[in-house]
Amino acid sequence: MLSVFPELLNYNLIGITLIRILVGIVVLYIGLVTVSTKRSLYSSEMHLKNHPFAEFWPWVFGIVEILTGVFLLLGFLTQI
Repeated sequence: MLSVFPELLNYNLIGITLIRILVGIVVLYIGLVTVSTKRSLYSSEMHLKNHPFAEFWPWVFGIVEILTGVFLLLGFLTQI
């Protein structure tokens, strides 16, 4: 099928890279906010639901979000 804008096909790699970097920045920011300021909010919500290890899980979620953001920024496991 013919493309309406064939010149935009030249920017496939740049567009995907920009989206990956922007999503990495957002996920990294959310992880940093989770670890730094919202940790007590999340643990108090888990205490209300009688969740075991309520102080432990916000740390885990924040660190996983930070690592995910860094890996997205670095392009870990991306194919070219």
